[in-house]
Amino acid sequence: MAKNTAITIEMLNASEINEVKIGGRITNLEVRDGQQKKDRDGNLMFNENDGQPICWNDSYYADFAFQGGTTKFKLTPELYSSLEVGKRYQFVGRAFMKTPYGEGKPYLSIEPIRFDFLF
Repeated sequence: MAKNTAITIEMLNASEINEVKIGGRITNLEVRDGQQKKDRDGNLMFNENDGQPICWNDSYYADFAFQGGTTKFKLTPELYSSLEVGKRYQFVGRAFMKTPYGEGKPYLSIEPIRFDFLF
């Protein structure tokens, strides 16, 4: 009888062997301003004290080109500020399964941990 060797989402996410390393080059760095928050009724939110808009935090992205493809990573502000366009890095990340909201199928996602400068 065949042994079941299927890897479940829980097994992959709990695993410590799911580290990913890819060498490549940063081709673009991007900051997206945080959008203004909305309440449950869809109305824009404002600070009651000073009337300023209440916004989500800015988002930080890097385009990373490697042999065989390109990808865009969402980064922490600290990781974003340590990178330079045109420089070569070894990307180190963690692969895990994500399940989208609704009825979407789980998919493989890669979370950046660090970029080691190569040259």
